[in-house]
Amino acid sequence: MKRHGLLPFLGAGALLASGSFSSPLAASAATGVQVAASNLFSGPGGLPLVSLVPSLGSAQNFAVLAASTVTNTGATIITGGLGVSPGTTVTGFPPGILNGTLHAGDPVALQAQADLTLAYNNLAGMACGTTLTGQDLGGLTLAPGVYCFATTAQISGALTLDAQGNPNAVFVFQIGSTLTTAINSSVQVINGGQPANVFWQVGSSATLGTGTAFVGNVVALASVTLTTGASVTGRVLARTAAVTMDTNVVTLTLQAGASPYGTSSPGCAGPLAIGATSVPQVGNASFAITCDNAPPSAAGILGVSFFPLASPVSTLGIDIWIDIGSSSFFGVLVASDPTGAALIPTPIPNDPAFVGGQAFMQFAWLGPSSPPPCPATGISASNALAIVVLQ
Repeated sequence: MKRHGLLPFLGAGALLASGSFSSPLAASAATGVQVAASNLFSGPGGLPLVSLVPSLGSAQNFAVLAASTVTNTGATIITGGLGVSPGTTVTGFPPGILNGTLHAGDPVALQAQADLTLAYNNLAGMACGTTLTGQDLGGLTLAPGVYCFATTAQISGALTLDAQGNPNAVFVFQIGSTLTTAINSSVQVINGGQPANVFWQVGSSATLGTGTAFVGNVVALASVTLTTGASVTGRVLARTAAVTMDTNVVTLTLQAGASPYGTSSPGCAGPLAIGATSVPQVGNASFAITCDNAPPSAAGILGVSFFPLASPVSTLGIDIWIDIGSSSFFGVLVASDPTGAALIPTPIPNDPAFVGGQAFMQFAWLGPSSPPPCPATGISASNALAIVVLQ
């Protein structure tokens, strides 16, 4: 997961807004806030990620990433980054066209491969929801979830992934050995789903057949081969071997930038809601994190972690949705205005190194404990927000 690039804009922006910063507590905070924060932001580590979009770290910036070589024949078009590491060889451009940046054996590609290994292991370690070993995916319509194959997986025909109206729906396919598609097969996401939220963890190599129209992130342990005319909306990522192409189209897609998740605890004015003022894109100087229905003129903490929780930890009458046990966690002192609103400016520098960075945030507030419906503990919390920095 890409971490280092987020600290300057999240930490510094919130620091300017609050006047103090520490990890995990602001040392200059008032005693009451320190005590509340020490109770709120302590606890177990994160649970296995299931319902949130898995991170690819800096590998997210690549449409095609290989370990040994990238080889192309014909008029392939790649939109997005193209990289190879530890190898340095990229052939076939031209006649292939790259609408993006080439990283051949440089530190950027090296880091992307390191992040790809973490992503692969994360995907492989997810709990299987449905076993499909021996079934052809062609002709199926599947809901969001984790699907696993003990050995090979095959697509002959059309596979439909139904997001059921949820733009954050995630589809993960764990494949023990090879993934292959037949001629003119297809994968499509319907009902609001995003191609960027489809993940194919392949235990050896993937081969997409002639004319295949494919969707999602191919994360292969070994190689990926795109035969003549195959197209991918997503990414083609090979950990230890080559990517081979022949007159293909590969188009990088990114996840939605700011996605609320989890539930909030009730406050005096109703459920607290975290949000963002705009899309978290590089160069967005006006980007800010918001909270509505906070206690008026109250002190609070904006917790930031690089890891979410798939299910909450409940304490002091609130649900915690971010990993407060992670070394990446920090808390920033914040304040609400007399209407119970808070706005934390977090300008994002115009630097492509920030693209793909992820963070998970949640507000907690001290406020009145009466009258109802104010929380009896005097502590309330928002839901959480997943941020992915976009291009």
